[in-house]
Amino acid sequence: MALVTPRQRPLCTKVRFPSLRKKKAVQREKITKLEAMVVQLKLQHDQDLETIYEDLTKLAIWSAQEKELEATVRDQFIARAVKAE
Repeated sequence: MALVTPRQRPLCTKVRFPSLRKKKAVQREKITKLEAMVVQLKLQHDQDLETIYEDLTKLAIWSAQEKELEATVRDQFIARAVKAE
């Protein structure tokens, strides 16, 4: 039985397993696609948050304007009631 030294051993990974390289390449492609999808979803999420924030600020402004209008109408009503007495 002959001893096999590391120099005599053939590099099997490149010769025997070409399908493994293909699988790794496919996995790398899938990973890059998934990373791109994650980036796209993050951007979309940020845009959604911006639109929600804008809508909330508009709603707050409208609410404040409505409260001011109610206060002026109430003050006018009270002033008319005082004048009538």
